[in-house]
Amino acid sequence: MRALTLAEIILIIYAMIMLFTSIFTLISEGWVALVFNLVEGKGAIFSGTLILIIIIDAWRVKKRRNLLQKGRLKPGQLF
Repeated sequence: MRALTLAEIILIIYAMIMLFTSIFTLISEGWVALVFNLVEGKGAIFSGTLILIIIIDAWRVKKRRNLLQKGRLKPGQLF
């Protein structure tokens, strides 16, 4: 569980870095350069990263609920 949390944090940081570089590209070079960056694959990578983050988070929530129902985890307890 902790490894998934760490992976999710790393993916979130990576997504934030990609977002900041896209904003910097927009500010410094304009819309056309941003569109070319997105078409080159940055948009697909960003979307894939966000989808992976959502899948990991949903799986962790499901696993946590199962552990709470079985009594192996207390409501205020971390994994």
